[in-house]
Amino acid sequence: MSNIIKAIVATLLLSLSSVSFAAKIGIIDMQKVILNVGEGKAERSKLERQAKQKGKKLEKLKAQVETLGKELQNKEKIALMSESVLKKKAQAFQTKLRELQQGERKMLVEIKKQEAKATDKIAQKVTILVEQMAAKESLDAVFETSNAGLMYAKDYVDLTSKVIKIYDKTKVKLAKNKK
Repeated sequence: MSNIIKAIVATLLLSLSSVSFAAKIGIIDMQKVILNVGEGKAERSKLERQAKQKGKKLEKLKAQVETLGKELQNKEKIALMSESVLKKKAQAFQTKLRELQQGERKMLVEIKKQEAKATDKIAQKVTILVEQMAAKESLDAVFETSNAGLMYAKDYVDLTSKVIKIYDKTKVKLAKNKK
């Protein structure tokens, strides 16, 4: 009995393997879209300006750290300082150095956070556009090329340039989540 079942299963598998499935596949390079749509360019420009402003504040602190560091490395000046003055200068140097390091970390975290927020907002809008375009072009699947690990697709429709053009022409509205 089990040999008959095995034969039936083998026959079914062989017959199914000869059936071909012709899927219409689309691809999109999300990173390219985010970097090339107007909103993405504007956000990147805004983040660069903010980083430059915060960088100027940190440059002043960096100059103070460098000045204190040079004073502490100058053997002639150190020889003229009392032990208490030297100790105060060393503490001031350590304090300023910590402030600088914390400021740099804080700036990087803030910029990354704002960048992620802007990127996510654009990606959500692009997803809506891609869904609409995929339905319109009767695509069975759309893969994001840089994150999905798509290495090969025989026949595909690249939606990247179309999405960039349409994105800037339309105002994609995000649905508000009601909780």
